[in-house]
Amino acid sequence: MPNKDNRLMEAIRELRAALGLNQIDFSVRVGKSYPMIQRYERQKPPSGKELVPFVYLARECDRLDLARLFKAAIFEEIPEELVKLIRERGPEDDEKAGQEGAVDKRRIRA
Repeated sequence: MPNKDNRLMEAIRELRAALGLNQIDFSVRVGKSYPMIQRYERQKPPSGKELVPFVYLARECDRLDLARLFKAAIFEEIPEELVKLIRERGPEDDEKAGQEGAVDKRRIRA
């Protein structure tokens, strides 16, 4: 298993611990099944857009280091042209997009 996968699995466990949740409660917050969370922590981490809820939960508990790690993993799945476009946006744009409901956070907070 590649080192990147190991780090993502570790980051998911760290995030769950930071939120003070067991795997069942964490699965509800993420919107995935309990067996899927077990898989993410022990066998194969999520990739691409499946990591978005983890970014928001990491921000929620002020683990910006984990949020950055999850975002970086998302960007690895995106074509380089789109990554450049996203990076040109400032942090203000990111906050504004979040406030406008770019991602429905109610589902994440369940």
